[in-house]
Amino acid sequence: MKPVELVQAVPAPEGGSLFAPPLERCPGCGAPAPEAVSDGELTNFLCPACAACWHVELGFVHRVDAAQCPGCEHLPTCLLRRALEQEETAWLGGE
Repeated sequence: MKPVELVQAVPAPEGGSLFAPPLERCPGCGAPAPEAVSDGELTNFLCPACAACWHVELGFVHRVDAAQCPGCEHLPTCLLRRALEQEETAWLGGE
């Protein structure tokens, strides 16, 4: 059997990697570079600026409900941020 030659189909950007992070910016506030975090099962992306956590799957991005991440070390931060958002929404006359 003839050995297969591996060829890089798409050249990596200069000084970069072929594997770009799925989120370059937070979908909520636009801050750069959300940090990859794990709840022990899934990988999510936590924004260091607004503390929103996002999940990327099959080309879609959705905000993660902090209550769904019991194993994540960032859970207290996410719960606090969510509570502050709910207070702000109520104060502004929202839901």
